[in-house]
Amino acid sequence: MGYHEAWHRQQGEALNYHVDVYSAENSSEKELINTVKALKSGVAGIILSPTNSSNAVTILELAASENVPVVIADIGTDDGEYVSYISSDNLNGAYSLGKILAQAFAPKAGTILALGSSPSHKNARMDGHVPRVFACHERCRF
Repeated sequence: MGYHEAWHRQQGEALNYHVDVYSAENSSEKELINTVKALKSGVAGIILSPTNSSNAVTILELAASENVPVVIADIGTDDGEYVSYISSDNLNGAYSLGKILAQAFAPKAGTILALGSSPSHKNARMDGHVPRVFACHERCRF
């Protein structure tokens, strides 16, 4: 059991809920398979952080067909019914993390590798921490 899975389970148990954690491992297909498994197991609700907003539509349709409520976290949906949507401030959150990284990188000279990706929430994270980390030291370069 990974750290995140254990943490989610602990949070649920503290509120007298049983929590099952399914990881799609960034695979839309696996995410749909996990959704079907969860629905067949009789879940009372789903907290969904979808692989992408279009896949969320299918998941919402599947959950609605079983009258299972869904809360969406982080990436949104292109369409569909859900109970609530929880977003994160990726830009400012990453900027704050960048301050911590800058302190850690300051004593070191050399190259910092910054890896980005195409989804907008990940780009906001990069936009948040890259400028702050870059300011860490004159000798850091990207």
